[in-house]
Amino acid sequence: MNPLDVDSAADVRDGWSDWDYGERLDALAALANANLDKYGYNEVDVYNVPGDAAGHYTDGQIDLDDSVLTDPDPEPGIHATDHETVHAMNDQDDIDDDTSWFDEDLSGPFTEEQATELANHIDVGDQARVLDDDGSLGRWGGGGSGAQGGGGSEYDAGNDAPPTEDLSFDIDWASGVWVDSTAADGSYSVDIYFAPMDGW
Repeated sequence: MNPLDVDSAADVRDGWSDWDYGERLDALAALANANLDKYGYNEVDVYNVPGDAAGHYTDGQIDLDDSVLTDPDPEPGIHATDHETVHAMNDQDDIDDDTSWFDEDLSGPFTEEQATELANHIDVGDQARVLDDDGSLGRWGGGGSGAQGGGGSEYDAGNDAPPTEDLSFDIDWASGVWVDSTAADGSYSVDIYFAPMDGW
């Protein structure tokens, strides 16, 4: 397959072992822009720019590190691309998911703005995993109906409680709290307390 014709993560997986470094970059760029186009967003430029992370998005550009292009496994490249693609979507939707402040001193409680940014960044990872599977049950609704809204899910986060039997969680006090959903629409709800509650 020509890497420029990629329009799904499955295409990347199928061709990865046959492509050289440059073709892999072309394929991941095609993947990013195919997803942006599918959901009604503007395309972005995708470059190979070595960095501290697998990928980075800023101002209409996705930068991918050498490590994802040289890896014989396509999954790190697919996920890095999808993750940065969701950042691009958020940028175009004016959703603030910047957590660069997270590297600073966090001894004090989060501000409400920081909590919102952190929640938005967590959602980036969730939505990227939807794209990794070529799914369409992310925040964009079912069937690729456009960038906003869409009606792929019957779950209404504003009015319904998530089905607790479809949730599992794991607490690792060194790493954080991880919540996974087995619900078909991927819905869940998490309450985060930024200070100890009374009695703690």
